[in-house]
This record gives sequence, structure tokens and C-alpha cells, in this order.
Amino acid sequence: MARPVKADSETTKRRILEAAGRLFAVHGINGASLRDIAAFAGLSQSLVSHYFGGKEQLYHAVVRGMLRELDTLGEALTADLAERPATPEELLHRAVRTGFRFTREHRDAVMLIQRSFLEKGHLDEDTLLGSLLPFLEQSSLVLAALTKTSPRALRLTVQSSIYLVVRYSLAPTHELAAIAGTTGAPEHETLAAVEEHLVETVASMTGLGRAARSSAL
Repeated sequence: MARPVKADSETTKRRILEAAGRLFAVHGINGASLRDIAAFAGLSQSLVSHYFGGKEQLYHAVVRGMLRELDTLGEALTADLAERPATPEELLHRAVRTGFRFTREHRDAVMLIQRSFLEKGHLDEDTLLGSLLPFLEQSSLVLAALTKTSPRALRLTVQSSIYLVVRYSLAPTHELAAIAGTTGAPEHETLAAVEEHLVETVASMTGLGRAARSSAL
């Protein structure tokens, strides 16, 4: 039985978006052509144009998809924090660890958003209003409940924490190893050292104390 045409269409579009996401993340919108994207996806340029039109339309489709991907971080954090009862300190530590691991696993998405910011000098409206501000609002409210502080007073602290986690998440492992002094050690040791540093730093910034090393697992 032949595959439905729609199924083939969705598979093709997914291949194009995955290829475009990778190349836009690495080279930016100006450094990746439709021809490059088509070749990376193993498709013809005319097929890419058929589904997405020009490069600008494809770029915006990729960004929207990446934002949806990053929006699942909130779901991942909620699921993780709801799994086990914990003290406020433990909740914060687990949130930082979950955030770091999530962003490491979604580096293309994070890199694309950061590159978009660098190229334009500001976040586009979809990213700001549809993703960053809702996440910032939700995180500030949760942290305010844990620290008995006003959400408004915590917004910059939360944003600074996000910047810190994102920067470390984007760095290649060999760079992190050089910074952490773990060159030659297994990758998991380097990532564990960085993760512990992030937990302790964010805990200090928010006034929730030092990370309990036993919460690393």
C-alpha cells in the first residue's frame, strides 16, 4: 500500500526544517543559502522553495519550530519538580540542572535564537512575547514563592541565571574542560563540574544557599 501523499510531504518538510535549523544555527541567515540547505537535506532547491518559498520564510518557520521546542523546557521543569517533594533549595538545584541538561540537548535551537539576537541586536517579537517573557514571568513567580520575595525583584536575577546557563550550554565540551581544568577527564566529569558550578552560582544569586551535592543524581 502506497504511503499517503501527506505523510511524504510532512517527512520532506521535516527534513528541510532540520537541515535549515542546523545551518542557520551555525552560519546565520546570511551565511546559509537555500542551495546549501537543499544539499544538506539531500533534496532539490526547487523542492525547498515549493514548501517554504524564499529563505526569509524558511528562516521564520525554523525559528517558530525552535521556539516550540524550547517551550517544552517549562514542561520538563514542571514534570521534574513535581516528581519528588523537596525543599526550596532542592527545587532550585533540580531546576538549574534540568535547565542545563535540556539546553545542552537542544543546542541548535538555543544557538539559533542567540544568533538571531546577535545579528539583529534584539530579540524578535515572537521570541520576546511568545517565549522569553512568559517563561520569565512563570519562573519569577515560582522563585518568589520559594524565597518570599516579590516576583518583580527577581526578574533580573532569573534573566541573569538564564544567560549564564545558556552560555555554558552552548560551549563545546573541550572548551568547558579547558575552563574547568578537567581536560583529559571523561566528558561526564566536565559536565558535572559545570553543572555544580551553575547550581551553586544561581543558588547564591537567589539567596537559596549552596547546592547539596547529593541532589546531583
